[in-house]
Amino acid sequence: MRFRFFLVMLGFCGPVCAQDAPEDLAAWWSFEPLSERFVVEHASGAITAVASPFHAPEWIVGPVGKALRLDGYSTSVTLGRTLPDERQPREALTAEAWVALYSWPVSNAPFVNQYTFPGAGWFFGMDKWGRWYLAVSVNGQWRTCWASEPFPRGKWVHVAGTFDSATGRMQVYLDGNPAGSYRFAVPGSPLTVDATTKITVGKDVHTPMIGPFQTGLLNGAIDEVKVYRRALDSSEIVQSYLLGRPPPIDFSIPESRFAGDRLHRPRYHPLPPANWTNEPHGLARHRGGWHLFYQHNPNGPYWEQIHWGHMVSKDLVRWEHLPIALAPQPGWDQRGIWSGDAVVHEDALTLVYTGVDGRKAGIGLATQADPDAHVFTPYAGNPVIASAPSGGMDFRDPWLWEEGGVWNMIIGSGMPGVGGTVFRYASSDLRSWSFEGAFYTGSRNTSGVFWEMPVFASLGEGKHLLAVTTVEERAPARALYWIGELNGGRFAPDDPMPRQLDLINHMLSPALEADDTGQLVAIGIVSERRSSEQQLQAGWAHAFSLPRVWRLCGDALCQAPLPALQALRRPETRRRYDRVPVSGAGANLLPDASGRQKEIVAVLEPGSAARFGLDVGRSPDGREFTRIAYDTAAQTLQLDLRQSTLNASVSGKELYSAPFPVAADTPLKLHVFVDHSVLEVFVNDRAAFSTRMYPTLEASHGVDLFAEGGVAVAESLEAWTLQDAFSAKPLSGERPLELPAPVQLDQNYPNPFRSRTAISFATNAPRHVHLAVYDLLGRELDVLMDAHIPPGSHVAVWDGVDSAGREVGSGVYFYQLHLGESMAARQMVLVR
Repeated sequence: MRFRFFLVMLGFCGPVCAQDAPEDLAAWWSFEPLSERFVVEHASGAITAVASPFHAPEWIVGPVGKALRLDGYSTSVTLGRTLPDERQPREALTAEAWVALYSWPVSNAPFVNQYTFPGAGWFFGMDKWGRWYLAVSVNGQWRTCWASEPFPRGKWVHVAGTFDSATGRMQVYLDGNPAGSYRFAVPGSPLTVDATTKITVGKDVHTPMIGPFQTGLLNGAIDEVKVYRRALDSSEIVQSYLLGRPPPIDFSIPESRFAGDRLHRPRYHPLPPANWTNEPHGLARHRGGWHLFYQHNPNGPYWEQIHWGHMVSKDLVRWEHLPIALAPQPGWDQRGIWSGDAVVHEDALTLVYTGVDGRKAGIGLATQADPDAHVFTPYAGNPVIASAPSGGMDFRDPWLWEEGGVWNMIIGSGMPGVGGTVFRYASSDLRSWSFEGAFYTGSRNTSGVFWEMPVFASLGEGKHLLAVTTVEERAPARALYWIGELNGGRFAPDDPMPRQLDLINHMLSPALEADDTGQLVAIGIVSERRSSEQQLQAGWAHAFSLPRVWRLCGDALCQAPLPALQALRRPETRRRYDRVPVSGAGANLLPDASGRQKEIVAVLEPGSAARFGLDVGRSPDGREFTRIAYDTAAQTLQLDLRQSTLNASVSGKELYSAPFPVAADTPLKLHVFVDHSVLEVFVNDRAAFSTRMYPTLEASHGVDLFAEGGVAVAESLEAWTLQDAFSAKPLSGERPLELPAPVQLDQNYPNPFRSRTAISFATNAPRHVHLAVYDLLGRELDVLMDAHIPPGSHVAVWDGVDSAGREVGSGVYFYQLHLGESMAARQMVLVR
């Protein structure tokens, strides 16, 4: 019996990690983590840190063992030193890896690379449209072997790329099959070595930057990366592929990524799983569910290379994330897929969207082949409208409705020197469209020079609503609306002067859909006010509003929270206060109503107060608070953000005010939703506004009443703590095996291996263990451990020999850990 222990510590790895790598192997990562943040590069035995500056590295089960989750903007692995000269690929190169891709990157991103452009090195990866390739520098000139098809997303695949100077041939492989090839005109020229750059996995070693954001990173997961100094032949690449056992991939963001974001990340507002969002659009009902599509950069918390994200809900309250619906592709939408609409046509969701090629916008379609699936295929004839009509500015953001068997589409634009406009098109099949002229045009003096995100809907009683988000001259965007009638295919407003959608103009670009009773439901964006650097630190940007109900109130639009939101209330947290006199501020009148995740319904009477209202996000010392106030003399509703945060870089820390007349005998009803950094307020079931607040103090979660210049009265106040609307979804795949006794057996690393592999396990109490290796027939080949051991982590090594010291051949073997009546086993692969 042979039995060995090796101490694995930070800064030392020794023979457990240096896996007797073949001489032709330049670098090799198996991604079996030594700890949360460190892996081994097995060719040298060096410990390598995982670069993941904004959250802890995330691990999932891969085809060969553990795999590293890549987030698209920060996570990568770099060899801690440059390769010694004898390990540099020159005459030949092979790079291979297992990759599961979530989205195509923002700029060229590698599986693995080492280069200095334009003179030296190599790059194995893809461009931002998923076109993947191996590129090498030969005599200072780049030679590129492209794959014939875009890189697949949503599943594990094995990729390999080879370069052989002797034959002048380059090839790329997908799952063991040739995927592309390239031949030099003159073979025999070696690769131009980059001796100064370190090999990096998952990140372009010379990544482009957009502000503080790195763009050349992969978003997905990676396992078993190897770089050889020779060109593997096709049979060897097939063998590498066959040794993997790719599990299903689940790209759900682990709750741990945002576990430390207690102050700002919303918990019951709809928002993407991570990274950047912009306008929601395409709110649509289909087969019993509500679908919400939205602008999304899945690769980081910044605007670039926009995709369409997708989420679904049965009740508009609790949401589930679905795979990305649309991604840019080379051609008419290569610069991004911008806003649009979703409609149900022939019992399938059809997406109608803006595509931008970098010079102009067009309109395209994507449809479901299977009405029950969430896969959308772009129409082969896209774009269905190639460009804006002559005489107007460019256009974007289609909105559709069907009437009398005819589909109507309005698209936001502007008339030079006149103002914002929406154009109307008509179609019977969503594919062939006729231009019908301007639907409505405003004045640049009252409604901006260009209109985005138009929506149009019936309010009943023969009245219709047209809402737009404006582009202004040297001023912020506004969400405006008109009430009017549809007349001869044109919109005729009752009053050409637009109204502001929100009392305080912080919610924009609402998406709109009628429920099965005809009630209109709207969801908009509540934008960030933090700096780009803070969005990078957070790993997400922007959130959506809660669903609102829109209805006609006389000649105006009234807004109220969706009644179904009451399902989020935790009944046991309900607190009620009645007839509370209010004078001054910070008197702690509502000691049990505090929290970062609250719903509050307050009915307030002004009494003798000149100004009164509600504070939220209040710290006990009053250094931070956000104030919702009513000025009785001015008849204005106010939002005071001047002390909402101690963060000096947050913009918009001002006092905002909007006219809101209230009859003398009518109390002020404030229906308030606090969700960490998102605040939404509904006033007297008529008006609404949404905003952002960013408290910095742990104690800034108080709720209190205030009054100035007299005494006000809180006729009643109810408060609830609200539940999360997104439940944490665990990553798929294998978890560490829990035995009845507290012992954990890990996957061996590397797996497969050539001559030596390490097996680790841990116990939290002294145990007698028997650890042995077996063949497929169940015959015990070697005993690695049979002893009473202390608590802690332990590592044993198998050299691929039996108990008599004879080498065993290539194949599949098992190791078993016996502990009393319990047993755990795992599989390993030996390759000679």
